[in-house]
Amino acid sequence: MQNTSTHVTTVCRPGAGAETCRFLAMDGYGWACARGNGDLEAYIEEQMKRALMTATGANCSGRKL
Repeated sequence: MQNTSTHVTTVCRPGAGAETCRFLAMDGYGWACARGNGDLEAYIEEQMKRALMTATGANCSGRKL
């Protein structure tokens, strides 16, 4: 498995516009994955449906970063 930094760069792709994973987030410890986080994932999906997000990728099945 890739380390967190490599995974974020190659899979989540911050700064890649629409290709950036919409579930990429930051918490108090650094990078975080919101996929599988019930309420937060639902909120992100709603924002996506309303076309309020630039990052629209769903780049993997989710990973604890």
